Amino acid sequence: MGRKRERTRIVSRMDELPDDIRLQAEAMLLDKTISYKEIAEHLTAAGYEISKSSVARYAQRTGRAMMRLQHCRENANAIIAALKEHRGLELSDVASALVMDNVIQALSEASAEDYAEIPLPKLLDLTLKQQRNAVYKERMVRAYAKDVEQIRQAMLAELSEQVQGNPELVAQLEAASMVAAQKVVEDADEQ
Repeated sequence: MGRKRERTRIVSRMDELPDDIRLQAEAMLLDKTISYKEIAEHLTAAGYEISKSSVARYAQRTGRAMMRLQHCRENANAIIAALKEHRGLELSDVASALVMDNVIQALSEASAEDYAEIPLPKLLDLTLKQQRNAVYKERMVRAYAKDVEQIRQAMLAELSEQVQGNPELVAQLEAASMVAAQKVVEDADEQ
């Protein structure tokens, strides 16, 4: 039985450069008019012998890292926009949707080799927890609505007893209590 290949941290010659020299090289990488060969020649002239291939691999690796950072920034902006747009939206709802979106994206972008390394039990557990949280929240909203209705009924019964001689006022109080109860439940549902 073969040994499973473990991922190791990648260290390139570019990582070994002094910070100021590496920052110069990274600035050159951002300039699309400068080739990898020119960057390698510049670094070699500065006393740091590095191949064009090493520069290209570093650019590719840092490009992927920058894309991950960009994705994180986009996710954070999506959370902020959703929270601003839907004032009553819970952060947990947005985070759950974002986690599921990222899981789906990771699965869709995975190669055949990556599937062997995906922790399916963890993903299934995460999905089940997300589902349980949604069910629990829905139960809490229903229980709250039931409690509000019981309070409304008790209050209406008490008010009806006090204004027995005026059925029109009782009807107005009942309509007002229905509107108030619905608003309280809606506000709780949005939080």
